[in-house]
Amino acid sequence: MAELSVNSKFSRKHYTVSLHESKGKSHYDLFLENGDVLNAWRISAPPETGCVTVEKICDHRKKYLEYEGEISEGRGKVTIHSQGHYRLFESLLTLEDGKSSGIYLFKKNLLIDPRKSTKKLEDYSDKF
Repeated sequence: MAELSVNSKFSRKHYTVSLHESKGKSHYDLFLENGDVLNAWRISAPPETGCVTVEKICDHRKKYLEYEGEISEGRGKVTIHSQGHYRLFESLLTLEDGKSSGIYLFKKNLLIDPRKSTKKLEDYSDKF
C-alpha cells in the first residue's frame, strides 16, 4: 500500500468509490484524500462485497472526489458509488458514511471486509 501522510492517527479525510465504465468494461476506483491529491487504487468490486483485489494507480486531482460524468479523450464515464470520510490507522481503513461504510483490512493487493469475507483472517496471513 502506498504511504499516506497523516497529520494525526485519527484525522478524518474524504474518500470516494467511483464506478468507471469504458467500452463495455467496468471497474471501481477508490480515492483517498491525501493533502493536495487523491491517492488512488483500482478495485475489482465495491469494498463492501467482502474481499476485493486492489491495484495502486497514479494519484488523481481532488476534483474526482465529486466528479461524475464523461472522462476526456473517450475514456468512458464515472459515477459515484459511495463517498464520505475515512480514517487510516496502520492497516485498518475505516470508511464512514455511504454504501461502503465499514472497517477494512487494507494490505498489499487486498481490501478485506472481515464481516463478509468467506475466509478466516488467518487464511490471508501470507498477504500481510
